[in-house]
Order: sequence, then structure tokens, then C-alpha cells
Amino acid sequence: MVSWAPCGSQISLRKQYPLPMSSEQIEKIPKASKSAKVKNSTKKAAPNLSKSKISQQKFDFLKWLDMYSSGIAIEKLNLSVPELHTEFQNLATELLLARVDTGDKPTNKFKIEKLPNDFVKVLRTKVSNRFYLISLLCNSCTELELKRLLIGDLGQKAFSKDDLEFLFYRLETIKDLTTKKIVWNEILSSGILQQESWQQHQLKFLDWGLSRGLHVINPIETLIGLRTASQQFSSLETPLRNKTYRKLLELDILTFIVFLLHISSESFSPKFVEQIIGKKNVSVLLVYFEHRQLLVGPWIENFERQFISPILKTTLDQVMCFEDLLPFVVKLNQFSHLVPVDTLPRAVSRSLKREDEYSTLLSDSRVALLTDKLDTLSHEKSEILGELTSEKARNLEQEKRIKDFESAIENYENRLRSQMKSDNLGSEAMSQHIKADLLKTLVESLDHLFMGSDGFQLERALQKIGVSRLGSPGSEFTWDSELCETLTGEAMENGIVVRSGYTWQNVDKKIVIRRVLLKLK
Repeated sequence: MVSWAPCGSQISLRKQYPLPMSSEQIEKIPKASKSAKVKNSTKKAAPNLSKSKISQQKFDFLKWLDMYSSGIAIEKLNLSVPELHTEFQNLATELLLARVDTGDKPTNKFKIEKLPNDFVKVLRTKVSNRFYLISLLCNSCTELELKRLLIGDLGQKAFSKDDLEFLFYRLETIKDLTTKKIVWNEILSSGILQQESWQQHQLKFLDWGLSRGLHVINPIETLIGLRTASQQFSSLETPLRNKTYRKLLELDILTFIVFLLHISSESFSPKFVEQIIGKKNVSVLLVYFEHRQLLVGPWIENFERQFISPILKTTLDQVMCFEDLLPFVVKLNQFSHLVPVDTLPRAVSRSLKREDEYSTLLSDSRVALLTDKLDTLSHEKSEILGELTSEKARNLEQEKRIKDFESAIENYENRLRSQMKSDNLGSEAMSQHIKADLLKTLVESLDHLFMGSDGFQLERALQKIGVSRLGSPGSEFTWDSELCETLTGEAMENGIVVRSGYTWQNVDKKIVIRRVLLKLK
């Protein structure tokens, strides 16, 4: 047998009774005693003491629960009920009714506080009667995790209007407001209201909680799941719809906004805004901008155009002081596309004309100085951008000049080849000499350009045809008799470059076009 721990107070589950006596024992009783016993029996109208009708020991309720958990047939359980202690007979009868979904409702004798916690968990898997499921759900003895499972079980049941009323009745018996809110929200967000037989009750279930001041814990996920209630809501009369709007707005602005997005089908006329939103327009706008990223979807563009944009423009047009304007200035990047470009500047201008703390601060001379400095910096930025543009243009021009130099060098080579061919110059040494002289003339004509901004690009262009530059004027250069010369004609170890030299790599031979000119340090 399973060992059970009681859920509520300790209750004695069994009561011992005297065992019936045998015939031999009865014969041995003295006559006086017999006569007294018979007399007492007569006074108490005792039942016949025949062996077949002598009451047996009362059946253990824990054993009965164990049989219930093990799936013993209802008929056998029912036969055992009269043998239970009187205190548990009524509860056992209620447990039997819970097994069959006959439409019987629990009575006040269905007290699961008398049941062990472990059995309550087992009971949930045995109950078929939806009314008993509801009673288990709303009982304070049921743990939260078990309540969630029970809600899932209810989702498998077809629910009528009367069933919903019984659910409301039992929800009202939950004394703890937090528990009541949790159960209500669990049903809202669990998806059971999307079941076919539950859909007709969506708005009524939502309104029941709102009427009792219960907050929707997660409006974005919960109310999106109730979009099928949109058609029901639009069919309500205007006063009933407005009543729902006001309840939502009073309880939670975010829930109100989500309701407008997914369930309401109003056209959001100025009259609607005036009657429903009233003086809460600023609060509604700020809550919307704060949660906008969570509300993004295919519906957002139309909602902003029809609802948010008109309210925002009207609100900004009515702002008269910076204290009211500052919250919107902070969120400018979120709504700049929703109002005309001149709406906010006009609001700022109106605010500056008023004599309040914020306007005085903004008109302070120090603020004016900072504004002038900002203008100056903006002007300097424009000038720098202009210079940058000019520099880019100069770079493009220099690149074009380098390309022209490369073309000129290539033309020189082509002309040289043509001249050698026409003059029938067969001597390789002669052709190299002529080409070296030609390259010397070329580099001497370009020498002054190496000091300019495009010198590096020019040097790269010469390297492509095998011409290398040796030493930069003013730099130190190590003496090499083949590559260097001096003003005095005398050798030296190291010197300062007066004039750069050039070499030409012709196939596998390096030819000195011009020597590096050095002077003493």
C-alpha cells in the first residue's frame, strides 16, 4: 500500500471495532450477563446478531484510495464505500462521481483538503467530469503546476455557457487575489480559448477579469492569441465596446494599445479619441513609443497612420511649455515620420514664448553662445568638406598625369624600336646605348617632379619599365664607385645626396643611366 501524507489536518482514517464472538463464546457467558446483554440489545434496538449480518471491521480509507489510483472498477469501489468510516463515505462518493462526465456537480462534501497531496496529483489523471476539474483547479490545496495541467485538461472539454458560469462561480471562491489573477492569466494565455467550443466565451472571460481589476500579465502574447474575438467585439453595441475600452485604459495602457491593435476594429475617429482617450493622450503615446519594437508587425503601419499619427499631431499642436514637450523630444527619432516636419519646431517656438523655467533656461545667454559655437563648427565642417572634395579632384588629376607619363615612356620605347629598325642598327650594344641616353633625357626632364605630391606614383611608373631611382636629395648614401660621383672627383665613404641617380635593368644587365652625386657630410 502507498504511504500517504495528508494535505490538511491529521484525521484518523480508521476506527477499530470489536470482532464478532463465536457460538462457543456466547454459550460460556453467564446467564445473568446474557440476560443483561439481551436486555440492553432490546433497549438499543440492535440488529439481528446472526453470524452473516454481524458488521465487519471498517474498511481503511487509504486502502480505498490506493484501489482508486490503481484503476479498480467503479463497481468494486462503489461496493466498498459503505464499509468506509462515515467521515469518508461522502468524499468517496464524490470521487466516484468525478470519474464519469455525467454533468453532476461537486457538493460541499468534495473536500480535497482531506486527501494526501500525492493522491491529488493522481486524481487529476482519473477525473473526467469537467465540473470536478474546475473544482480541483480553484481549490487552494492544488499546487500551481497542477493548476496548469488542469487548465490543459479543461481545454479538451466542450464548454457551454452554463459551464462557463460554473467556472466563474468557482473562480470567485479563490480568496487570494494573486492566485486568482494567475489562474485567469493562465487560461487567457494557454490557448484553450482558441478551442472551438471556447471561442464564443473569449470576450466574456476577458471582461470577467477586467471587471474584477485583474491585470493581463503578458498582453502582447495573450491578446494576439484572442484575435478571433475581433468579430465578436465589433458586433457589440457601442456603449458596451466603450465600457471595455475604458476598463482596459484604466487598468493598463499597454493592454489597451494591444487590444486596439489586434481585437478592436474601430476607425479611431476624433470623436473616439476624445471620448475614450481623453486626457490620457500623452500617456498613451509615451507607452506606445516605449514598447513600439515589441508591437512591430504587418499591422503597425496602418495603426500608426490611423491612430498614433493624428493623436501625436494634435498633442504636439497643443503643447505650450517645454515640460510637456521634453518627453517627445527624447523620442523624436521614433515619431519624426508620423508628423509634418514643421510640427515640432512650431511647438518649440510656442514654448519659448512662455515664461516658465524651461523656456528661461533655453533663452539663457549661455545657451545662445553655445548655439553660436555650434553654428561656427557647422561652418568649419562645411569648409573642411569643401577642401576634401577639392583634394579628391586634385588626386584624380595627378593620377591622370601619371598615366600620361606612363604613356609617354611607352611611346619613347616604341619610337626607339622604330628608329633602330629603320636605321638597320644591328649592334645590340649600340641599341642599348641609344635607349639608355633616351631614358637619361627622360628622367632628367622628370627629376623635379619627384619632390612633389605625385613623386611616389611617378617612381612606380618608372619601375614598371625597369628604371630605379637611387637616393633622395638630402639623404645619406654609401659610396659605390660604379654608382656614385662627387663634385671634387674624390671618393668618400659616405656622403649626402645632392642629385639622385638612376639605373636601368635591361634583361639581365643593370645599366647606370646617371650616377648619384654626393657631397661630404
